[in-house]
Amino acid sequence: MDAKNERLDQLTSYGMIDNEKLVCQYMKTDTHKGVFFGENPLKETKSVLAIQIILMFVLSRITHFLLSPCHQTLLIAEIVVSLFLST
Repeated sequence: MDAKNERLDQLTSYGMIDNEKLVCQYMKTDTHKGVFFGENPLKETKSVLAIQIILMFVLSRITHFLLSPCHQTLLIAEIVVSLFLST
């Protein structure tokens, strides 16, 4: 048995249900230590997405406050901010 098949046997369990072969494979978990252990949070896609959503929300509220004397809605403020951030 070569090393590749041996590794696959370590990560896979086999079973039978109604005379059909059931294969359960090992799934890698995505865990990180965090900022306090010296990892860069901007390398993770979830962190970058959260930062972008928060930034969009905050800037759209500020833009809405600035455009409210012109009777512009929040939707217009979000469009302006999204155009600003996309460039």
